[in-house]
Amino acid sequence: MKAVVTIKNNILLIRVLILITFLNVSCNKHKKINYYPRSLKNEVLKYDINDSFVNDNLITKDLKEITKKPQNNVPYFKIEDDSTINYVQLALFWNSHSKYFDNLHINSDSIWFKGNHSLGKLDSILPLHYFNYGKLHYASKNPQRASIMIKVDTTSKLKDLETKYSKILNSYKKSIEGKNDSTDLLIKWNFLNFISPPPPPPSKKD
Repeated sequence: MKAVVTIKNNILLIRVLILITFLNVSCNKHKKINYYPRSLKNEVLKYDINDSFVNDNLITKDLKEITKKPQNNVPYFKIEDDSTINYVQLALFWNSHSKYFDNLHINSDSIWFKGNHSLGKLDSILPLHYFNYGKLHYASKNPQRASIMIKVDTTSKLKDLETKYSKILNSYKKSIEGKNDSTDLLIKWNFLNFISPPPPPPSKKD
């Protein structure tokens, strides 16, 4: 008798699990899919950072593995909320052509924007960085070139960076997205030590 009850309970449990799986799949089908930057939509996404690192490894420990990946196998974070699935690219900063102030520099717990500010001010600082149009020398001059750079060092962990990515993504959606078609979200990882920003350009003499 007990064996029969156990079998029935197991069958019921399996049915519940199947139903939950079906509901999750059905829910995901109705979620909007976003790519950041937009060009990521055309890439082959086979390198999910969350699946590629185990036990919250230090990121820099696996830097060589990241850089070995083929260019058509772009590493990314998959960040979900109630209504969207967001694929956010991991872009390594080896581009010497990127101008310092095109990047909004984010440290472990602060933002550099003519001085250090708390991450809680990201919503208000992002528009100043993206929509500067040359008014401030320490912000990007062009919305198309504006990007965000995160400092990554030997103490950086996957979970911390994923949390920071989510914060940046939410702020970008709230403050920037949809206000200018030329903007895009590109988050870079800077594995080098932060250097001091260059001095402001000399003032023009009348």
